[in-house]
Amino acid sequence: MLIILMILIFLTATAVTLWAVAPSEQQVQLEKRLAMVRPRRIVAPDEEQLAPFTERVLKPARDRVIQAVVRITPQGWQERARERLLQANRRMPAQVFVAIRILGGMAGFFLVLVLLGVFHGLYNLRALVFLIVGAFAGWELPDFWLSTQVTKRQNLFRRALPDVVDLISVSMEAGLGFDAAVQKVTEKYTGPVADEFATYLKEARLGRTRVQALQDMIRRMPIEELEMIVTAVIHADQAGIGLSRVFHIQSQQMRIRRRQKAEEMAMKAPTKMLFPLIFFIFPTLFIILFGPLALNLMQVFRGQ
Repeated sequence: MLIILMILIFLTATAVTLWAVAPSEQQVQLEKRLAMVRPRRIVAPDEEQLAPFTERVLKPARDRVIQAVVRITPQGWQERARERLLQANRRMPAQVFVAIRILGGMAGFFLVLVLLGVFHGLYNLRALVFLIVGAFAGWELPDFWLSTQVTKRQNLFRRALPDVVDLISVSMEAGLGFDAAVQKVTEKYTGPVADEFATYLKEARLGRTRVQALQDMIRRMPIEELEMIVTAVIHADQAGIGLSRVFHIQSQQMRIRRRQKAEEMAMKAPTKMLFPLIFFIFPTLFIILFGPLALNLMQVFRGQ
């Protein structure tokens, strides 16, 4: 019964995939109309054969899969993937990432299916649970990798932000404007900080206002410290207050928050050390201290 259920699931997934990949009637009509107005190009007989294998086979297959993903996935999934990719500074299209997650789920399902068929058989109910777990793991693994990249990037940005605010404050007190001070940041630093501020400068040079460019930076790097600084800059810009004073105050507050964060981590250290002390260090000490005594006692009782 379980094998029949798995076969039905496989056939249903295959039919849905074929339906999604197949072009719709509107697409067929649109392609016919475009073919009528496109200029005809003389193609050499061997031109297609001379093209690389990736251009002839892999790229069209990838495009068809991406089109199928766009048709069958909800719009919310693609928007969430687009936001996460933007935060991770990955230039991958959201449709490609969603396609990778779907293919990962299918790969996990069929991998567990093969392993169960080879080693344990498919005649128990636990096999269905393993298949669901394998599909879920294959679906979630790309998202876990992306979340790890986002967290790593945010931690690097958060660690460098106090020094960046100090540099901007000192530069503006020396007479530079805000954009010139940001340019100094891109010259002195590397990593996520330099990337985000360089993107801000590019957007500002392309005509976006300072408020819009800073709000876009918050979208790419949604951390609390940056949101506080950007909010203060936007309010100061709208009220006509000098930004050098604002950054001087923010620099002092960032130092205070960094010291408080260090004190908080120091207070958490004993709690974090409790687990390894109980399960690793204390048993070793007990073995070293009481091991010889236990051996001597065993010898004494054996002698009696």
